[in-house]
Amino acid sequence: MKGNPGFKGDFILTNLRVIWHSKNDKHLNLSIGLDTISSLMLKPAPAQLGVNELKHILTVKSVSPSHTKYEFKFAGYT
Repeated sequence: MKGNPGFKGDFILTNLRVIWHSKNDKHLNLSIGLDTISSLMLKPAPAQLGVNELKHILTVKSVSPSHTKYEFKFAGYT
């Protein structure tokens, strides 16, 4: 949603990571290691988005002395 709004892709959850890859551009993909995920929320989407569900992933990469946070949002159908 954020960086590539309207791009359709596949959202895959494995025992090691979350993977998203674009159906239109084979070079556009995202892989998130499960050990970096601090929260994962599934929420009903607002009606104006035209989708059923929002997936919101917050990640934290702990590198001493600072923590880097990333936020990912995916919209889709269940």
